[in-house]
Amino acid sequence: MLLLNGDKIIPKDVILNPQIVAVWFADDGCNSTGSMTLCTQGFIEEDIAFLLEQLHSFGFKCKMQHDSGCIR
Repeated sequence: MLLLNGDKIIPKDVILNPQIVAVWFADDGCNSTGSMTLCTQGFIEEDIAFLLEQLHSFGFKCKMQHDSGCIR
């Protein structure tokens, strides 16, 4: 992740793997009844979509959610 003008930017050469997803969840995720949340507040929508595509490739059923004016 990089910061550019206050936005969190995901470089397009980032490739998620199970270990990266596990560390991300342990650091900035939470578990609710029957679902998990990875916090992405501060990321631009295009980068969240990029991450969702990679998570879908692992078989995760995930989507963007709007929460208090932020997307996660």
